[in-house]
Amino acid sequence: MTHHITCRLAGPLLLLALVHGPASAAEDSQALATVNGTVLTAGDIERYRERRPESEGTQAELLQELINIELLVQDAERDKLYEGEEFKLEMEMTRRAMLAQFAVRNQVDANPVTEAKMLEIYDEQVGQSAGKTEYHARHILLESEADAKQVIVDLDAGGDFATLAKERSTGPSGPQGGDLGFFEPGQMVPEFSQAATALTPGSYTKAPVQTQFGWHVILLEETRKIDGPSFEQVKPQIENMLQSMQVREYLEGLRSKAKIEMVEAK
Repeated sequence: MTHHITCRLAGPLLLLALVHGPASAAEDSQALATVNGTVLTAGDIERYRERRPESEGTQAELLQELINIELLVQDAERDKLYEGEEFKLEMEMTRRAMLAQFAVRNQVDANPVTEAKMLEIYDEQVGQSAGKTEYHARHILLESEADAKQVIVDLDAGGDFATLAKERSTGPSGPQGGDLGFFEPGQMVPEFSQAATALTPGSYTKAPVQTQFGWHVILLEETRKIDGPSFEQVKPQIENMLQSMQVREYLEGLRSKAKIEMVEAK
């Protein structure tokens, strides 16, 4: 009799956890359990763990999962579920997916990412930012030069910059006291950056600064040096990025040599 089993351990596990697969020489062949004569080894557990990273637990817990899978497999084989068309279609899809994965793995293994290339990318994308200066500033944006000059007069008389920004600034940072946070010079329009970077922390512009947005009075709060992550910290991400680029180029090469015809739906 065919059993229709609904179990959280079924489904993909029956396809991916190939407990009968031949163990490599590096895998431990120590027998941990037998299920109706079928031996489950430490190597089986390691393969299962690698293919199912979400399967956390001790070796004993994973062994129980494998025992459950083996029982389901044996029951399915008794009922010859492998003869069904749906099973054959699923197996073919799995075979094709695995072949694609092996093609990618073969390409990556045959063209390993070099340390020199990773260092080159690090220097281009991370290293060049290290040691640069960031600026923390506030500003008051006004519609006219006269309004900006009046703000400077009020600041010279002891006015509080943040309070004046809340009261008079027409910019979106006004409610936050004109606080712009930290920025690199290139992130601001040239006129603003030039004025802000010329200040010393705690000082403000003594003349209004005009940009395309209006007239600014700028206060430099502080500066800091950018300390980027070390090469070792970002090395795995760089390697993954380069491998992804390599696979993309590999696929583009295959596409360029293939005859691909798109069929419009009728």
